[in-house]
Amino acid sequence: MLHLILGGAGSGKSASLSDMIADDVAAGRRAWLIIPEQQANLSERTILPKLSTGAGLTFHITGFTGLCREVANHFGGAAILPVSSGIRSLLMWQNLREMNGLLQEYNTVSPRSDAHLTTLLLQTINDLRQNAITPTMLETGAAQLPEDSVLRPKLNDLALLYASYDNLLSQVCDGAEGDELTRLCEVLKHHNYFAGGNVYIDSFTSFTAEEYAVLRAMLRQADNVFITLGTDDHLTDQPSQDSVEDTCRRLTRLGSAPHPQGKSSLSQRRAAPFGAQSLESVADAGGP
Repeated sequence: MLHLILGGAGSGKSASLSDMIADDVAAGRRAWLIIPEQQANLSERTILPKLSTGAGLTFHITGFTGLCREVANHFGGAAILPVSSGIRSLLMWQNLREMNGLLQEYNTVSPRSDAHLTTLLLQTINDLRQNAITPTMLETGAAQLPEDSVLRPKLNDLALLYASYDNLLSQVCDGAEGDELTRLCEVLKHHNYFAGGNVYIDSFTSFTAEEYAVLRAMLRQADNVFITLGTDDHLTDQPSQDSVEDTCRRLTRLGSAPHPQGKSSLSQRRAAPFGAQSLESVADAGGP
């Protein structure tokens, strides 16, 4: 079942998760706290001292990337090692040189423009990958455009560079960049890693397409998935507010989708202000 815990800054969202995690640990129930990678070490120092001895046997703090390695280690698969930005830049530069004769729009031979284009292409491919857009999709989109469209050759070039860059990466690290979450989803299709446990997800404002795929797997397997979202009415950054609202809508659709047992499974809760102990359920579409 998916539980959305909503509230502004200081409303007690994270504190509520900590209390539920402590209950899981005390009961010997498996639990995971998924947070942005850069917060994992800080959360370990903050949460673990509050839990009972032996909490590490059933409780895990990690990010999505760390979860990929955790599952790979558990089932004996090979985790994809991270590739440094320097290596990625060199591979893209090599990619541009090798594909130069096949490109229409990006057939640059200038070292100075190569450096700029390399950075731009790496960012573009990363954005495409996070939104689950593949080279084949780009080729299909280009084919549907008029012959004289200025976008058509750019999409074809991008599809070629994207596919060839991933091939170079796979030779370096036994898997294309971004494949960690794809591999994780494949493993979770065959193994109920989260069965009998609860998953808690905190401090995110949005998720990539690949992360949504992992969330679907969690919902199929875990007893409960709790996700906090900030809904500060005084938020002045409109793009950030729009992003949170869009994430809430996407998660609501995800939680309302048919459950494997044939029913929708979603609840929304408002975090009690300033760390109060109780949570008020404001909506429940889970059914009996």
